[in-house]
Order: sequence, then structure tokens, then C-alpha cells
Amino acid sequence: MRSKTESQQSLRKAGIRYLEKYAASTQSLRDVLKKRTLRFEVPDASDVNVFDTWIDNIIDQFTKNGLLNDQLFAQARANSLFRKGTSIRMIRSKLIKKGISNNIIDATIAELASEWKDPDWKAAIRFSQRKKLGPFRISKNRDDFIKRDLVSLGRAGFSFKMAKKIVYALDPENIDKDDGY
Repeated sequence: MRSKTESQQSLRKAGIRYLEKYAASTQSLRDVLKKRTLRFEVPDASDVNVFDTWIDNIIDQFTKNGLLNDQLFAQARANSLFRKGTSIRMIRSKLIKKGISNNIIDATIAELASEWKDPDWKAAIRFSQRKKLGPFRISKNRDDFIKRDLVSLGRAGFSFKMAKKIVYALDPENIDKDDGY
């Protein structure tokens, strides 16, 4: 059995190694460290929550030192997803899954919305370019793929109205100049 400080130190080192490799939210790191504690034996049978205390201390220390910041994580993740063509609805969902609080998510999405007249429209265009949907389709027989393209855009979190507008667009060169209106 490991000593208490040795286990706490190894847990801290595991957290640092994880943050060196991956950008993480507080909840993601908490989950990784919690999983790691399954390998440890409980140092004192009377203190069952000792691992939770250790994890809380490690997360507090990492937050104070700037190694862990949910606001910066949310902004970076949202910007990355947006550049890939992810809808605002899907960005929100993915950030919730990472354990980001609603007020941070709202602020992050508001920041995206302030940069673009309609961020979902820009994301839908980017998604269509990446997946070669609608006017970006290489094939000459676009009509054969209309239903498939609409479904693909719908699954990605875009409204039917927006999906329809993209799929039926004729000119891929000018679709980006139109900001969804």
C-alpha cells in the first residue's frame, strides 16, 4: 500500500501529465483523476472521501496556477468547432458534455455571435464545404442528393430552413457573401 502523500503526489503528477497532453476542462480533469484513484487503496477506512479531497485540492491548485481555466478552454473549443462548421447548438452540447457551466457557455456563444451576423449560417456554409454538400457537391446530378444533404445538415444541428437554403443554392462562390438573409 502506498503512503498518503505518495499517492497524492502521484495523482498530482498524473494530472500534470494529462494537462501537458490535452486541453481539459475542470470536469474532464476531475474524471481522469477519479478514474486514476481506482488503482489506489483507501489509506484510512474511516476517511472514504479522501480521494475526492485530494482531487479538489489538486484542481484548486491547478486553477490558481493557471493550468486549468474553463473559460479559456470553452473559447478555444468553441472556436475550433466553429471553424470546422459545427452549429451553435452542437457547440453548446459538446461544451455541456465537457462539464462547462451554462454561464461560461452563454458568454462564449455570445462572443461568437458578436463576431458574425449569423454564426450558424457561416458554420453551415463551412460544414457544407467540408462535406461537399449542396452547391459544393462535385457531382453534376445534385438533385439525386438533395434529401441526403438536407438530412446531413439537420443531423449537424442546422435548421431545416437553413439547410434548404444551402442545398438549393446555385452559386458556391456567392453563398459566403450572403450572411443568411
